[in-house]
Amino acid sequence: DALAALVAKQLANSIDSEVTTQTIKQATTFAISKTGENLQLARGQSMTKTESDVFGKYSHNEKRPGMGQSGVLVHLQSSAANDGTKSLANTLAMHIAAGNPLFL
Repeated sequence: DALAALVAKQLANSIDSEVTTQTIKQATTFAISKTGENLQLARGQSMTKTESDVFGKYSHNEKRPGMGQSGVLVHLQSSAANDGTKSLANTLAMHIAAGNPLFL
């Protein structure tokens, strides 16, 4: 849904820049203003990125950047956290979204 995609984008952006620019409440308010939908975040989890962590993201069928039908955020731990590992995480996120799982 749109909120999941937006939150995934915001989290991935804050992870990439290592600076959190918006709170979840601000991201939710922004998504509501853009979609006109009553969106609520039921649950979430906070993670702290270490040098061995790699995050990949995918937003399916984007109508606007970061605002798609579904969003997936993948967390991998690797001793070789490089561009190849990030590409793998992004590809895994895309395949998870394509599988349209009810839950993982």
